Amino acid sequence: MLKRILSIIILCAVLAPAIIGCGTATPPEETDMTSGNLTDTPTDPITTTEPATEPPTEPVTEPATDPVTEAPAGPITVACVGDSITEGVGVTNRSVDSYPAQLQKLLGDGYKVVNCGKSKATALDPSSKYHNTNGIPYRTTTQYTAGLRAEPDIVLIMLGTNDAKLVKGSIDESVSDFYEALKAIGEKFASLESKPKIYIVASPYRYEDSIRKANMDSAIIPTQKKLAEDMGWGYIDLFTPTKEAVSRNIHSDKLHFNKDGYALISEIIKNEITK
Repeated sequence: MLKRILSIIILCAVLAPAIIGCGTATPPEETDMTSGNLTDTPTDPITTTEPATEPPTEPVTEPATDPVTEAPAGPITVACVGDSITEGVGVTNRSVDSYPAQLQKLLGDGYKVVNCGKSKATALDPSSKYHNTNGIPYRTTTQYTAGLRAEPDIVLIMLGTNDAKLVKGSIDESVSDFYEALKAIGEKFASLESKPKIYIVASPYRYEDSIRKANMDSAIIPTQKKLAEDMGWGYIDLFTPTKEAVSRNIHSDKLHFNKDGYALISEIIKNEITK
């Protein structure tokens, strides 16, 4: 019996530490998160920098070019359309003393004046019964063709002196025919590629024939002026100043002019077209 008791005592002694150890296990040591023992792995601070700028460049410039120079404009061409007064009958040297020649001198090198006058020229042609049969229809002349080919910038149309034989203010049909004939000549020049400025030039005063003088007053001059107004063309009055100058020595006969007379005409025209 005694042996049995001793065996139990010895067994308990052996098992006691294990039993106590299972019931009193010490919890693992907690980690202090605020301590320096466990920290995140340090990283390089994120720094914001401006993007690298491009190196300064030279300002872009257009390649140098030679300055553009316009070709010098040619002279202004003036076509003088008319009859013997334009051609220069009455002076010996028409290339110097006719009104177109003297106009050229007044205008200078910036102009080129072309004399397209033809003696006996009329605005009317044989299609009208009021055509002066002693006259030459201007549209059939080489001077007319030359004037068109010149491609003028300015056209001075002075026709009517020779039409005054039959064109009368008392005959409406004659006035209408003259109007349309003169208009056709002006429109032909106006249609040129050069787009010239058209001037209707009133015929100078004539006094060698009372009938024609009356027809100039009543039909030719009023029609020339009306046509210019209707068409929006320029109008140059030579009738008034040449009538006022009758007492002066400006004529070579009762119709044509001398050097001084043509000088007066060229001066009046120059003042008008250079306004």
